[in-house]
Amino acid sequence: MSSQHDSPLESVHELLPSLAATAANLNEASEKLSKLIERIDHTLQRLNLGVSAWVTVQRGEEVDGNVVLIWFEQLGYGRIGRKWGLTLRRVEGLEGTLESTEEEKWFFNDAPRSLRILAVPKIPELIQKLNREAREMVEQVSASISSAAPLVQAVELSASPQRSVKKKLGGRS
Repeated sequence: MSSQHDSPLESVHELLPSLAATAANLNEASEKLSKLIERIDHTLQRLNLGVSAWVTVQRGEEVDGNVVLIWFEQLGYGRIGRKWGLTLRRVEGLEGTLESTEEEKWFFNDAPRSLRILAVPKIPELIQKLNREAREMVEQVSASISSAAPLVQAVELSASPQRSVKKKLGGRS
């Protein structure tokens, strides 16, 4: 162990092997967490929901004179590009305006480690919210079906006379 009389180089020489061992342990633990999250993610992907939902992991604000910067970090299930999955995002902007809002978004296992750790306890809340959002979507789709059915009949009926005219003309328009 280093004493108060050791030079900074001697301290680094003694501490570096310990740091290397700690880094290996941290990376091993992170890999285990990543594999568990992948299992949850794959299960959600197989449901083919096509529904997004977000829950807040943490939020805050920073005041600098008259300027207030609002920020929040969220766990979600959504789409990045063409792929659906568990996601994390950090959003920040000036209070009262959307124009200066910035957003960073990652798939769960690509996000900063500290955010992933904070988000894990929020997964059950996200699944509950996804369930609520999916139920609401079922209601919306059902209402759309009720609206679409009469439209289909109207379109088909209005197209029927054109088909008879085409038959009489030998299929020509």
